[in-house]
Formats: sequence, structure tokens, C-alpha cells
Amino acid sequence: MKYNWGSVVFGSFMNAFMRILSNLVEIFILHPLSWCAAAGRFPESGCNWCVSFFGLIRTDSYAYINIFGNSYFDSSKKCQNMCLESHYFEGYQSPMRNFRISAGVLLVTSTVIFSYPILKYILR
Repeated sequence: MKYNWGSVVFGSFMNAFMRILSNLVEIFILHPLSWCAAAGRFPESGCNWCVSFFGLIRTDSYAYINIFGNSYFDSSKKCQNMCLESHYFEGYQSPMRNFRISAGVLLVTSTVIFSYPILKYILR
């Protein structure tokens, strides 16, 4: 771990500042064998560098860094390959990331819905 401290810091920087853009790219990728198989060749088309770059922004690579001592990009690429070889879901990211996004949206929405009447009553 001490030899890869720079990788962890750089990975944290990438996750902090590129997460939202990475989520948008992942939403608009049409994967082969997904709901629109005819358009499923998008990752192999002209925006391949974009898909490859945003596919490397992931949090599960930190565990791989700690276990094997690889750099951030090597660990991200290995994790991405494991996700692509999985038969349980389609996508470059792990399902835990999608769950975290859904949970965040649900929690923020429910907090706003429940706190608005309380604040309206207090500030009246």
C-alpha cells in the first residue's frame, strides 16, 4: 500500500471530480446484448477513448490496489474486465455503483419531500 499511495490519491481525485460525468456516460452506453442490440456497438465506435477513460473511474479498484499492489489504472482495468466477463449484468461498472446512485437519489428526494412541510411550518 505504501508504494501505491500516489495511485490512491489520484484515484480519489478522479472519483471525486469525474463521478457525475462518468455516470452520465455509463447511462448512455448501449451495451451488446442489452435492450437495443442493434445499437449495442456504440462502445466500439468513434467514442471508444471516452468509454475507456470513464470506465476507469471506479471505486472497486481500491480493493484491488490493496490486494495486489498494482497502480490505479491497472487495477481499474482489471476490475473493468471482471465486470465485462460477468454473466449477471451488463455494463462496465459494478452493480454496487448503480445501487449507490439509486440510493443517493432516493435519499435526497425523500429528505426534500419530508423536510419541505416541516420548514414551511417553522418558517411561517
